[in-house]
Amino acid sequence: MTARKTWPIELWICDVTGEGHHEVSAFTPGPDFDPDAYQRYVPAGPETDPPAARLIHERLLELDGLDQHDQYTEILRVAKPAEEAGEAMQALIAYHGVNPRKAKGPLSDLVQELADVVLAAKVAIESFSHDSTEVVAQREREVLARLEALAGEGNGDA
Repeated sequence: MTARKTWPIELWICDVTGEGHHEVSAFTPGPDFDPDAYQRYVPAGPETDPPAARLIHERLLELDGLDQHDQYTEILRVAKPAEEAGEAMQALIAYHGVNPRKAKGPLSDLVQELADVVLAAKVAIESFSHDSTEVVAQREREVLARLEALAGEGNGDA
């Protein structure tokens, strides 16, 4: 079994439109990266910091001047994971080289886009005043319990 390669993924906040609409991206800065166009998000540590998604959500509200409970803000936050999932699909297509008119893409791009999906979903959870870390952990426990129950049924144990 070969060891899986990991890439250093960092969180950055940027004004994507130049008109005050900020979003968070998770990526590994390359050689052409312009750090002046982004603000780096660096948490102090998991023991003392609130969840990163909460800090990102609060920072985006501040930067965009949006009201947390405004319907427009809620729609933006819930739609963002779907947009990121579309970008992950594009990266998957590139990784497999399915489109002959485009260059094959690296696995790191796909992994980073998937990280953006997770991050955007956690920010959406935070926008509804829920602790995204606890919500995701609870959901993981529920899904694992359901899978264990299914596995037990398949083995004749249930």
